[in-house]
Amino acid sequence: MPVPAEAVGAMRLLAVAQVAERRGQYVLFDEVSFRVQPAAELKGLEAEIPVRFTKTIGEVRLLSVRGRYADRVARDLTHSRTGTTYRSSDEKVVRVNHDGLAQAMGQGTAEIVAHNGKHEVKIPVVVEVENPENRPPLAHAGNDQTVKQGAKVRLDALLSGDPEGKNPLYYWSQVQGMPINLVEPLSPRPYFFAPVVDEPRLLRFRLIVRDEEGAESFPAYVNVTVAP
Repeated sequence: MPVPAEAVGAMRLLAVAQVAERRGQYVLFDEVSFRVQPAAELKGLEAEIPVRFTKTIGEVRLLSVRGRYADRVARDLTHSRTGTTYRSSDEKVVRVNHDGLAQAMGQGTAEIVAHNGKHEVKIPVVVEVENPENRPPLAHAGNDQTVKQGAKVRLDALLSGDPEGKNPLYYWSQVQGMPINLVEPLSPRPYFFAPVVDEPRLLRFRLIVRDEEGAESFPAYVNVTVAP
């Protein structure tokens, strides 16, 4: 299988097979993780600048960082899996997580520095929002679980919330493992039925909480290990 020229960093391949037996049909899957390191040398970093927040405190924006390589292929280096790290010059104005998500925390200006290898790029940030008094919601995706195949599994965001006491919105999604049907993904307690497995398999889920003003939490994650 050829690797795309623009690929870089940690990657995953998912193989799915449908098995038919007398007792019925079921699906098995396998997952392989590997890392892509371009042969070409990284020559520098570029970013979309400046980053402006205009709506509310708690607004979240995904940064965009690309690498300039000696083979003239531009590669997306935004995510931490590509080796990029971030720091904010003033977390009272803006904070940033390892995946390149920036969140407005207070009015003013600041700078985010993205670093990869021996290269870095500075990203100016301006926060001038319409709703400076809002506070961002918090996401808590519950505790990791280990379950048996076929079990009904319920995720739990009840420890999440809006500091201002309002009812937030919940957004669950699956980010790793065999794709499953997540029921009621916009509720605080969605559920699914654990798939058939031939050995312990990991399913990973992401939770984002949003308030009425449009502020978002940073993502929270929970792992579910499915055993035979």
